[in-house]
Amino acid sequence: MFLVLHLMVPILLAADRVWDLALGLEPAIALPIFAIATLVLLPFAKGTVIGFAWSRGVTRKPVSFS
Repeated sequence: MFLVLHLMVPILLAADRVWDLALGLEPAIALPIFAIATLVLLPFAKGTVIGFAWSRGVTRKPVSFS
């Protein structure tokens, strides 16, 4: 959500200056876009975090079953 917020806020501010939308219509348009963008970017963000942790050696010790 942090990434999505940084990507969407400038777009929403620019759209607010260009179009004069009703107060209820703006969130009705923006909220589904936020939800879709979050779900689309989630796997990439998760992969980035896991890849960074893996490269830094942040892993669990293997569990041995005896």
